[in-house]
Amino acid sequence: MTTYRILVTALLGVSMSTLRPQHAPLPLPAWQLHESRDSFVINIQGKPMGFTVLSVEATRAGYRVTENTQIGGMMQQKTELLLDKAHRLRQVNQSGKMRGQDARIAIEYDGKRVRGAATMPGPEGGHSFMIDLPVPANVIDDNLLQSIFPVLPWSADANWTIPVFSAGKNQLSETTLVVTGSESVNNVESYRAELRGGEMTVAIWVAKAAPHRVLKTAPVGAPFEMIRAN
Repeated sequence: MTTYRILVTALLGVSMSTLRPQHAPLPLPAWQLHESRDSFVINIQGKPMGFTVLSVEATRAGYRVTENTQIGGMMQQKTELLLDKAHRLRQVNQSGKMRGQDARIAIEYDGKRVRGAATMPGPEGGHSFMIDLPVPANVIDDNLLQSIFPVLPWSADANWTIPVFSAGKNQLSETTLVVTGSESVNNVESYRAELRGGEMTVAIWVAKAAPHRVLKTAPVGAPFEMIRAN
């Protein structure tokens, strides 16, 4: 479950290998991860309420992406994604608690299908389910999106269509990432883009200069945001 979806859920209660631009196809793979470590402050209604630490490291088998998120006493979550040397998804493991309820994801990708299990919190208690669905070779797990943003070939007219799988919803969907303009964030010139097609539209600001660090993310119309801390 991605951080911005967690933010909405925590606030309201317990309720990409390859990208394809719409104007021209990108070859496989269309991006390559780089080792990095990023920290973000989570603000709710203008007040700091939590943090997210995201890191990418090289391993003998490929890459490991980890995320550690905490929002006060509302939720805690840790995520690990494993990719091979060709930057193809292999495993996603996630565990945490949201308003005292357990949340867990354990899935594997093989290039054709995604299989595993998940436990999601809900208004009437948690529920568990099995996952076994066909997915395209260029599928992106929703937990990997934030790590991919900095390594995309950004431009003023960038526009991608992304097949995204969400284990929390047990659903494959088509998401678009569209640059909508330019703005300055903390005196850094950035592209403003929108991630559209899911249950919410998320605004994203990335630095124009490479590496295109994510500076800020904010679900449109929601009273919270993630701002880069380092």
